[in-house]
Amino acid sequence: MQIEEIVISELPSESTEEQSSKMQELDATLKQTSRFRFGEYSFKLFDHHFLSIKMDRGFRRTREYQLHIGMLDPEPIRSLRISWKNLAMFTVLAGALGIAGFTNLFSASKASIQILVACAGVFLVLAMYFSHDRLVFYSQNGRLPLVTLFNRNPDRETFDAFISTLSDQILKASANLNYILGNERLNVELREHRRLMEAGIITSKAYNSSRSLILDKHR
Repeated sequence: MQIEEIVISELPSESTEEQSSKMQELDATLKQTSRFRFGEYSFKLFDHHFLSIKMDRGFRRTREYQLHIGMLDPEPIRSLRISWKNLAMFTVLAGALGIAGFTNLFSASKASIQILVACAGVFLVLAMYFSHDRLVFYSQNGRLPLVTLFNRNPDRETFDAFISTLSDQILKASANLNYILGNERLNVELREHRRLMEAGIITSKAYNSSRSLILDKHR
């Protein structure tokens, strides 16, 4: 606790938003749409150091925040998840429909077929909703997932170009922080995590977890 208070007091008082609001040079943009999650996600990389993220999730509150990308790990981690349970239920119901159609078991009961079709459709939608293929950028020391993108959305070429630019700029932004040594650099990241927590972007539980990891690295 004392370490955090002492080192943070030595950091610049300007927030990331205050610093980045002065920058105008746009490096790259990406817009992604999630049909099943009813949302639109916009990413703007600017001034070689900052990433603006806007999440417009339909009926849910729009959220927008900015990051100093020098705190990110330049190597994203792929998060591929398939909702096998819902997919299995859809397969079973689809199989039952196939058997019913082949054997005419439900020829006298259209209601039964309609129920099976409806249930199969529900499980298919759930399987697609809960399955995802994403790339996640984590903070270097706190290991928090701070930037999440839908893989190959809107298309592979556009997506790969943006990821390549973002990774290159992260490396350069991180290199520009090399003049900050030891504990001071760790606390640049810690201060950013705390700012994101206060803005409601990450939870207090996530912040405390990242804080423990960062403080463990203090020398």
